[in-house]
Amino acid sequence: MFLVNLLQRGYVTSTVILIALVITLHSDQVAASTQTCETYFGPGKDPQRYYCSRENIRYSCAFDSCKEGGKPWSSFYFQNCFLIKNNKPITTKPKDKVYPIQYHSRDEGFGGTIRAQDRKTRAWYSCTYEPYTLNSHRPSANNG
Repeated sequence: MFLVNLLQRGYVTSTVILIALVITLHSDQVAASTQTCETYFGPGKDPQRYYCSRENIRYSCAFDSCKEGGKPWSSFYFQNCFLIKNNKPITTKPKDKVYPIQYHSRDEGFGGTIRAQDRKTRAWYSCTYEPYTLNSHRPSANNG
């Protein structure tokens, strides 16, 4: 009713500007949303875009927007991880640092594990949360 009254009084220009402003402000709020990549993080088809998921919601984000603790994703790593094949460890000696290109987190009720693919070798590793608290850290990404 309010909108109809504005249009009838000759305030068409003001009304259009107001509607455009509301749409613009709402779009900016959506574009600026930052998400924590809790369960999955990995590359998309476009090398500049990554996928990030949290609570069964998948987000697309610019690779350079991904950070952990204010540091760029390229410096992020998991520690003391075991080489796996078919989801089973194939070594007893852990790799000190795995710089992941992607990861999947698994909550197993008593802690959890990370399945991480090494950026350099492309091999997969299993990393436990305990006692390495670094392994429970997750990057955040701007989904704009």
